[in-house]
Amino acid sequence: MCFLVRRNICCRRRNREHLMSVDLKRGETLPIHINMTFPSLPCDVASIDAIDLSGKHEVDLDTNIWKLRLNSHGHIIGTKYLSDLVEKQHTTRNHDDKEHHDDSAKKPHKFSFDKDAENMINKVKKALENGEGCRVYGVLDVQRVAGNFHISVHALNIYVAQMIFGGAKHVNVSHMIHDLSFGPKYPGLHNPLDDTVRILRDTSGTFKYYIKGACR
Repeated sequence: MCFLVRRNICCRRRNREHLMSVDLKRGETLPIHINMTFPSLPCDVASIDAIDLSGKHEVDLDTNIWKLRLNSHGHIIGTKYLSDLVEKQHTTRNHDDKEHHDDSAKKPHKFSFDKDAENMINKVKKALENGEGCRVYGVLDVQRVAGNFHISVHALNIYVAQMIFGGAKHVNVSHMIHDLSFGPKYPGLHNPLDDTVRILRDTSGTFKYYIKGACR
């Protein structure tokens, strides 16, 4: 004896719509989520800078931005980084964006050559010899106006940079973009630059990515 079992399967189709609208908000910031690895650039010289059309130019931003030293195999170096991150996160959460921007303008940069600069030069040279890299991640808050941000060695004085690298052609900005997104996180949204890999071998170069707009 045979029984025939009939199953009724109900299918639901979801249509995803992408809408574009003019952003009328003013006075608010746009979060940029960054998670990148620089396998040949030590953390001591990696600098995140931002500039926009209003004339605001910030160098070596560090609020809500973390940098982790990596060895030549891509593994995090040292055991103190966890406590450092927790302490820094607690400190930055107690300051608003305005306070950070005011303080960053007064923050001394690596423009003078003194004992500290000499120590940093020796430290970075050793890191380069050991093949150290850097993992940069966090959230960069920028104004809702046209502008750009870049990760480079611009925070260094040109003479200090010359003593470290011996020339621009030795600055290796090879990188892997794990996550680079603009605005609040949205489930299922694909970010075009995610998983981008740009590796330089025995040369130097500059990589530029242009974002014209975004729709959700």
